[in-house]
Amino acid sequence: MAQVTELPEHLRPLAAVYQGAAANLVRGAVEYVSGIEKINARLSEIIAGATEELLTAQPGGPRPADMLALALPRDRAALQRSVTMRTLYRTSVRSDGPTAQWAAQITGEGAEVRTLDEAFMRAIIVDRRIAVVTDLTEHTPGTDPVRALILHDPGVVHYTAAMFERDWTRASAWRGHEAPAEADLTELQTSVLRLLVSGRGQSSIATDLEVSSRTVHAQIAELKRISGANSLAQLGYWWARREPE
Repeated sequence: MAQVTELPEHLRPLAAVYQGAAANLVRGAVEYVSGIEKINARLSEIIAGATEELLTAQPGGPRPADMLALALPRDRAALQRSVTMRTLYRTSVRSDGPTAQWAAQITGEGAEVRTLDEAFMRAIIVDRRIAVVTDLTEHTPGTDPVRALILHDPGVVHYTAAMFERDWTRASAWRGHEAPAEADLTELQTSVLRLLVSGRGQSSIATDLEVSSRTVHAQIAELKRISGANSLAQLGYWWARREPE
C-alpha cells in the first residue's frame, strides 16, 4: 500500500480502490507541478498530445483575459486535429466579456461550452488517459501555493472523467454572445420541468431523479434565469409553451 500513502488525502480512497483491482500500480503515476508558469507549460505539452478528446472544468469564475488569450490558440490547434472539446464553467461567467468572447470564438469552431450553477471539481482530462487536477493539500511556507497534480493512473483518471460527465449533464449550453434564453436545456433540466408541471414538489423530484434537493433547487434557479420567470407558475407556463407536442 506504499503508493497509496504517497497520494494527497483527497485522492487516497480512489487509489485504494484501484489498487485493489490492479496490484501492480505503476510508480510515478502522479506528477506534482508547482507555479502557474510551470503548470501552463506542462498543460501545453499534454494538450498538444491530445488525439481524441479534451474535457475542461473551470469552477473558479471568469478567467483573466491574458489566460484566455493564451488558451485560445492551444484550443484551436486541438480542434484542428479533430479533437472534441467540452468546457464547463460556472454560470457567473456569462456576464464576463472576455469569457463570452472566448466562448463565442471556440464554439464557433466546433467546441462545446456549458455553464453550471453548482460547485464542481477543477479538472482537465485528455483522451481519458491523463487528468490534471488542483493539489488541495496544505502547502508549506516558502512553497508556491499554486500546485497541480497530473494523474496517469487509469482508475483515477476515469473517476475524474465520470465526475465531469455527471456535472456536464446538469449544465446549460452556452455560445458566448448567444442570448441565454436560447440555450439548450439539459436532460436533467427537462426532467425537472416535466415533473414540476405534473405537480410534484422539489423533494419528490429529487427522490425520483436520484439527485439531491440542493441540485433540484439549483436547476430551478437556472431555469428561472434562462426563462426570465419569477415564480414556479411562470416557469411552468414558459415550459408549456416551449415543450413540443
